[in-house]
Amino acid sequence: MAHRRLVVGLLLGAALAGCRWEAPFTRDNLWDPGATNVKELLGPDSTFAIGDTFSLTLRTEPALPATGYTISWFAPGDADTSTYVYAAGDGRFLVTRAHADFAVVTVGVAFGDVTVGHQVIVGQRLATLALTCGTVAAPVACDATPLAVNATRAVVSTMLDRNGNAIRRRQAVMARSTYVTRDPAVLSVQPTTPNAAGTYTVRGAGIGSTWLVVTADGRRDSVRVVVSGP
Repeated sequence: MAHRRLVVGLLLGAALAGCRWEAPFTRDNLWDPGATNVKELLGPDSTFAIGDTFSLTLRTEPALPATGYTISWFAPGDADTSTYVYAAGDGRFLVTRAHADFAVVTVGVAFGDVTVGHQVIVGQRLATLALTCGTVAAPVACDATPLAVNATRAVVSTMLDRNGNAIRRRQAVMARSTYVTRDPAVLSVQPTTPNAAGTYTVRGAGIGSTWLVVTADGRRDSVRVVVSGP
């Protein structure tokens, strides 16, 4: 019995000696969706105005051949349709809809069965801020008529992105802005809450004059308000 076990052991050892351990199979075929080689899109990760364009470049290792395949660029936009990025081809994209609340949009490229995505933050950032009283269409200087103590007044705003488009969802700009009065004993901003119209409401607190100052997305504007007796 011992002799048999020895023979089996010798045969097994000889078999193992003739085997060679191979490294795990490497998946580096560019057309294999599960391959581990480099496939990435290079370009901006944010854009903040309607009408903006941006370009992405596909990088692979190894490089794709010059011919023999078709590349398709895509940009599905955002599910609620308030944000949309149009794929113009050749890695170029155009923002046709956006808002101040920002949205993450996945754009990308497909070749064969392979898809390479790239996330871009799309929105509107404030580039122009102008405050006034009255209405935007018929502005009136905020200090033209005194405000009574405990009375309120609406201060309206013009908000534009860098391409001159009106900001959509202005409440998002107001939520990330600061609005203060130089003298809270004269004028209060306490009634103000973020709203889609972008209107700041002030209340007369005491006799005198002071300034309402609004700062948002690195832009600032101010208006003077005079408060008189009740």
